[in-house]
Amino acid sequence: MIRTTDRFLSQSRGTVEDVIAFWETNPPARRQDSEAIIRRVYDLCAASGVDFSLCVSRIADETGAMNGPSFFVSDIYRERLNIGGLGVTDGGDEGISFTDPIKSADAYMSHLFTYVLGESFNVLGVTPADDPRFDATPKAWRGSITTLQSLTGKWFTNPDGAINSANRGNYIFTVPDQSPTPTPGGAHVALDIDIALVNRGFGALTDRTPNVTIHNTGSGSNRSQERAFVVSGGGDQGVAYHFATDETGITQIMPLWQQGIHAGNVDGNRRSIAIEMCMNREPWSAVKENTAQLLAMLHLRDPRLDWSGAEGFSYSLGETTEHRAWPGANPNCPQRLIATDGGYPVLVERAKAIVAGTKPPKPPKVQPHPIGGETDGKGSTRDINGTLWLWVNKMFFLERDVQAYEYANLTSRTGPKFKGGKNIRINYIVSGDGKDGTPELYGTTRLGWRILLKDLI
Repeated sequence: MIRTTDRFLSQSRGTVEDVIAFWETNPPARRQDSEAIIRRVYDLCAASGVDFSLCVSRIADETGAMNGPSFFVSDIYRERLNIGGLGVTDGGDEGISFTDPIKSADAYMSHLFTYVLGESFNVLGVTPADDPRFDATPKAWRGSITTLQSLTGKWFTNPDGAINSANRGNYIFTVPDQSPTPTPGGAHVALDIDIALVNRGFGALTDRTPNVTIHNTGSGSNRSQERAFVVSGGGDQGVAYHFATDETGITQIMPLWQQGIHAGNVDGNRRSIAIEMCMNREPWSAVKENTAQLLAMLHLRDPRLDWSGAEGFSYSLGETTEHRAWPGANPNCPQRLIATDGGYPVLVERAKAIVAGTKPPKPPKVQPHPIGGETDGKGSTRDINGTLWLWVNKMFFLERDVQAYEYANLTSRTGPKFKGGKNIRINYIVSGDGKDGTPELYGTTRLGWRILLKDLI
């Protein structure tokens, strides 16, 4: 049963074959074009983690007859191959004409994906620029849509649009229910959980009892935008992680059995899954609560998460750690969690309380975290990997703009760009691998940003 409250960001519950079977008794206009459009829509949904059944339900309502279940039969579709009336105005303009069914599907889906995924997505070469209405879409609505119902007042002008779409979808599909299943141990709470898996082709985790590594995003993005960042390749450094949490809920982005690129450390990537907490979201307490709920769900093997391929894996609250704990990682991550709550213990204790159904203890006081294993900030020391950290505590004058990196490993996300003409204080000199794998020397700031030494002198 398709409901108006079903989530777009979820595994597809229908197939192209379902639609073709439906057409045996409800034939569409332009049959060859219609099938090409549906197959393209399915590919886009599979690549983006959007539920195919909901997208087809919406298309069915846009192109359906006035009465009855048929779709791809409306006049504007027959005449212009225009799925959703793209470009139609109140002045009576009949909208855009398409000659290529693939371009028609791309234009329609780019418009829908703007609402569902935000403006940073790029799936199979489809971008928001393909849709003439994109620039007119308020930024606050981009990536803010989670259900058919939440399209009302944004995409839908008809207040019954969500109901009409769901009803048409139920003519076409017989789909599994999206209603949440209670958590083992009675820890179930109402959570917005999106399963929107992206397989970036990395290898499997090497540990069947992996760590859970907590990160902060360092930006103002929400969880759907973080997912779009992973979908689009993770930036120049190819970052990929398993979950994003914000004040509205949880999004599972990658399969639980798969390695990501997040730790700034090869061992961390191979042996842990990553949770990105959307750092600059309010209320911060809701972001923390949703993250703690996720930790409890992992510990309890909550069926609301996707465990495909990880059936033999287990995740323990005792194996939770922070990004800064991995050798060579950014010592300031998870930044807001460290600064305001003392770090990950506050999440673990809350998760334990969720599992046990008890009141959580008070969070611990903030404790300083040493950078790379140094002890007294003098002389030099080696961390557990044998990497030498040399204390310099020296000011450098920047002759030009220089790029900082979040980790010593340049395969991870980049940091800020420091402007030339200013001084910058470097606390440590530390060695690390460059982009080509050869050793490089870095200057490390108090906050853990690393700058190639050759860019400083």
